[in-house]
Amino acid sequence: AAGSTPRDVAEGPDGNMWVTGGASNTIAKVSMTGGVTAYALPLPANVSNPWSIAAGPDGNMWFTLRSGGKIGRITTSGAVSLIDLPDATMQPQDITAGPDNNMWFTELGGRIGRVTMAGAVTMFTVPWANSRPHSIVSGASPQTQGLNFTDAGADRVGFIVIDGTIYGDIQLTAGSQPAGIANIDGSIWFAMMGSNKLGKTLPGTSGSFLETAVTGGPTDIASGVGNTMWISLSARNSVAKYSVQGAPLAEYPLTSPNSLPAGLAEGPDTNIWVAQTNAGKVA
Repeated sequence: AAGSTPRDVAEGPDGNMWVTGGASNTIAKVSMTGGVTAYALPLPANVSNPWSIAAGPDGNMWFTLRSGGKIGRITTSGAVSLIDLPDATMQPQDITAGPDNNMWFTELGGRIGRVTMAGAVTMFTVPWANSRPHSIVSGASPQTQGLNFTDAGADRVGFIVIDGTIYGDIQLTAGSQPAGIANIDGSIWFAMMGSNKLGKTLPGTSGSFLETAVTGGPTDIASGVGNTMWISLSARNSVAKYSVQGAPLAEYPLTSPNSLPAGLAEGPDTNIWVAQTNAGKVA
């Protein structure tokens, strides 16, 4: 759609990729051959900016709206429903399916949210100062019964149990600004856009992690085929491929200049799809 500022992309249960349109207030469905269908969102006044998107256990796609305090759900045929958060000033950011068959999301005001398939919302307050949760992912194994999240405001990686208990697992160096987070081959990896590093949590420990330097402003991270992980490099207008051990393998410049690569995900075609915020495109 005209004016789109795509921020995130995710595989749907229908074998298509689904993309948030940002400023165009649309959700796009993209086939493996590049066919695009844009769905205009029926949004009330003061509600806008679809940001993050993820498949839910109900066979629908769930998305956040950065303005207006709502979560959205869209069927694979394009029917949209909206769910109110407790406060219209809330700014939900990233969303993912949790191990409890609910959707979980970060909220920039220092909260983590849970929404059931029936639309019941519960908010949990992060128990440390300067919290600004960014991205969230299910824990490294189903047995953890929780989710890891990055907190760019507090330079932390946290963990929330499905009962709402929150732990500040990892304190990072000031200015690290952790952003994207992913479950890669059973390990939790996260991108630090402020310090140009990747981090990996160490299972069975509290507060311990490994760091790998990566230049170019890493913002998001996703698992790929063949024991690889993929990173959006916003400052280099490229996507990098790393091994699951953290070794750099390749870097692929994007063809649209200054496209600002953002959310990325492996598609059913085993290719990596990336949203390009400044270019109004998905690659």
